[in-house]
Amino acid sequence: QPYNMAERGSIAAEEAPAEDVFALDEDGRIPFEGKVPLLTAPKAVSSVLNAVPESLTSNDDLLHDLKLAMSAREVEDGGQYSLGDTFWQPANSSDPPGHGLEALALAIFKHYAKDVSYDPEKSGAEWWTQVIDCRDDIGVHFDRDYGMEDYGLNVHPHVATVTYFSDTGAPTIVVPHVSGQSYGEDYSGSADSAHFSFPSAGKHLAFDGRYIHAASGDLKPPEHKGLRRTFLCNVWLNHEPMNSEPMPDEYNHQMKYKKVSMEGLDFSSAQGPTVVDASGPNTDPFSMKFVMDDHHGTFTLPVSGPALLSAAAGKGNLVELTFGDKKVEIVKGEEVVEGEDEESDDDDDEVSLGSKDTDEEDEEEVG
Repeated sequence: QPYNMAERGSIAAEEAPAEDVFALDEDGRIPFEGKVPLLTAPKAVSSVLNAVPESLTSNDDLLHDLKLAMSAREVEDGGQYSLGDTFWQPANSSDPPGHGLEALALAIFKHYAKDVSYDPEKSGAEWWTQVIDCRDDIGVHFDRDYGMEDYGLNVHPHVATVTYFSDTGAPTIVVPHVSGQSYGEDYSGSADSAHFSFPSAGKHLAFDGRYIHAASGDLKPPEHKGLRRTFLCNVWLNHEPMNSEPMPDEYNHQMKYKKVSMEGLDFSSAQGPTVVDASGPNTDPFSMKFVMDDHHGTFTLPVSGPALLSAAAGKGNLVELTFGDKKVEIVKGEEVVEGEDEESDDDDDEVSLGSKDTDEEDEEEVG
């Protein structure tokens, strides 16, 4: 469906995206020519164990850079991190990547875009990092171009990916549920299953960029301690997210891992999920509360937290939990009242640090 940006815009014309008419296909994606295997496969979530070799996941310089990239996004707001500010690695850059993280982003983009025709002027990889206490949460959210909200549109990446640089922390939970195309419309819905991916250093997870996802520290295995390190990279075809910019020079100069060849990466042998029946008594469903589009929301898995952990942990590289006749429920609730305490806001905050009231300390410090 074509959208006339001049008619929809509420921001200055000079800040508008390059497209005069912005088009989304029937699936709510930015159109492209060719095939992205992840989007056409029966399962739109896949993982690759040890896509990144151990020599990189344990490299002190690269671990330093993961944390530095996160600190570049820090805002003075009670330990919160901005979801809107990400880094952009263009597909058509005439300059080589400036450091290893940019090289990794470009390698991920090239893998998923290799059989696609796209406009290199508008395509590339959006990337950022998370280095958090393994007890902390990644709030429930959709990845999208948050700048397009001013035009009333939900625009999602074609592929979302997570590359893990640690063995600890909460599993990534991906649910095959998508939002509508108009910003602010009711995103409530249900799904038959949920995908669980536990951190494992070197593992690479990829999924349809429209899917809702999260990570709850309440579901981390009890023996896990230390830091949860991830490299997040979204593949965009024919569109550059408005709030994503190349890393500023002041941080580029501080990056320590300068090798940009990234030898040893292998994203080719994708594996679908192991399906596990997690149906059982619906006595204590596991819920996450969040704030999205200025409304409260709830994300509910139909069995208890311990039952989820028992069903998913140790069952494979990627696990798809099914729940019999029960559903995963996503509900858009009441509008947020100005001044009330917001637990999670996908528009502004992705991680709430120091949220667990325990005396446990990180075993290690990076950077």
